[in-house]
Amino acid sequence: MTREGRRWIDPCTREALAGVKGGEAAALLSILINNIQVFGRDADSAPPTFIAKTLVLRGAAAYDTVSGEWFAFNAVGETTREGLPLRVKLILDGRGRMSPAMDVKRDGIRIFPATPMFSAPAWEVIRRVDTLAYIQNAIGQNVDALRQIAAVVYNDKTLTASIQKAEADRAAGKSTTSVYAPMGSEVKLLNFSPDAKSNIPDLMAVYTQTLEELDAATGRATLGEKNERRITDEVTVIENAASSTIDVVIDTFNRYAKWYGVDAMAARGSEVRRNAVQPEAAGEVPPEDVSRETEGEETE
Repeated sequence: MTREGRRWIDPCTREALAGVKGGEAAALLSILINNIQVFGRDADSAPPTFIAKTLVLRGAAAYDTVSGEWFAFNAVGETTREGLPLRVKLILDGRGRMSPAMDVKRDGIRIFPATPMFSAPAWEVIRRVDTLAYIQNAIGQNVDALRQIAAVVYNDKTLTASIQKAEADRAAGKSTTSVYAPMGSEVKLLNFSPDAKSNIPDLMAVYTQTLEELDAATGRATLGEKNERRITDEVTVIENAASSTIDVVIDTFNRYAKWYGVDAMAARGSEVRRNAVQPEAAGEVPPEDVSRETEGEETE
């Protein structure tokens, strides 16, 4: 709490990110974060998703080589010519309590950016979620604008039953109806709505394109027709094409880990899960084991 009694809010996260736990983007950000797996001896001290979550939401994470812990941080003051901060304040808890300003080189802090420009990949998701919400609202407004109302004006009360029947035919979806008007009777139709243009096809096209971009940003692969059979290589190609944002985070993290000499590595979650399935777990016998059994039988 500040002296004015207001809750301290990190200026780097925006209120949308601070409250993203229950927001519309939370599920999509969870998919993105879960698709980035970080492991290694120096990464074991952090909870399973903390490093990836910090990279995605804040655009960078800090590793303290002295304590062996990972932190979110705020940069303080100037940066190097490469864009790395010279001094940082580590965020110690969820209430915003931070450490004193620490010298990156002197205190053994290693800065890991999520992207070469230190941008937070979460904005790619949040921006498109906001766009989808805007398009949905625009579609609703366009539908309301297309609703027209007309008035039937007539000067003969005997036409009431005939006009009511015509209105019932219109409500029932009939394409034609009839109104019998005796001599001297007059029937007029007045439109009280302005001419409204339907933009729904264009809005739906933009909605579909934005949804595809959102799938690509979070790594959700679209396999097309459900009934179509695909081999493993085809699925891998589709997943790779849908994970450009994830690739940037993973490649950037791995390059900095190698540069710092930190024993940590990032990989796609789908690859980690795929490689974790061993032949023995699938009920198969490795080829080398088969050869050994055969050789043993021949020896006997």
